[in-house]
Amino acid sequence: MVEGRLSPDQSSASFAFQAKAGARLQWVLSGPAVHVVLTNPDGEAEGPGLPRDILLSTAGRYIFSLASNTMAEGIYGPFRLELRMLSPR
Repeated sequence: MVEGRLSPDQSSASFAFQAKAGARLQWVLSGPAVHVVLTNPDGEAEGPGLPRDILLSTAGRYIFSLASNTMAEGIYGPFRLELRMLSPR
C-alpha cells in the first residue's frame, strides 16, 4: 500500500515492481480523479484506465502510473493505492 498526494507541482506518481509470468495484479485506488497506466516489461503501455484484476503475461519489471485527469474536477489531493500480486498457479 502506498499513500501520496497529487498537486499542481506533482500531478503524477509511478511505482515499479517485478512479476513472474502468469501472476495477477489486483489494485484499488482511492483519491482524486486520475488516469492509470501499466507499462509492461517490453515497454508497451496499457491504459488509461485498467481493469481491477490484470493477468501479467510476461515476467519482468512493470510500472504502474497514475496521473491527474485534467478533463475532470477534483484532480488533486491525497491518494491511497493498494497493489496486490497473486502468484501464478
